[in-house]
Amino acid sequence: MIKILLADDHAIFRENIASLLQSDGTFELVAEAEEGDEAWRLIQQHLPDVAILDVSMPGLNGIEVASQLKEVGLKTRVLLLTSHDDPTLTLQAHKAGVTGYILKEDTFDKLAIAILAVNCGGHFMSLQVVNKLVEFLNLN
Repeated sequence: MIKILLADDHAIFRENIASLLQSDGTFELVAEAEEGDEAWRLIQQHLPDVAILDVSMPGLNGIEVASQLKEVGLKTRVLLLTSHDDPTLTLQAHKAGVTGYILKEDTFDKLAIAILAVNCGGHFMSLQVVNKLVEFLNLN
């Protein structure tokens, strides 16, 4: 089972994702957080395989949590689950050590694939994010 920490400041959204994760036999939800500082503390406590983080949360944001993980060398992989498809955020996330970037408008099946990919040491990005990033890089 893949141990998951889920952090999002929108309770209904977080509860729905938590329910979907718990109903899938592949994942074990070890902790939930509604803000970044709590997520950071819980990651250190539970050492999940994958942390699913929102970009925009009170306290530390998802990218800042990823940066701290990278800085201290924890092996938890970070998957951002966000509504932001801004290519500058995607690049910041990559530099911070984020290996997955999926949009909240994507399906749970895509989220599950993203979790599996980052857990195995791979990378995952929503197609819309990839397209915006390629467009951005071609303009610069």
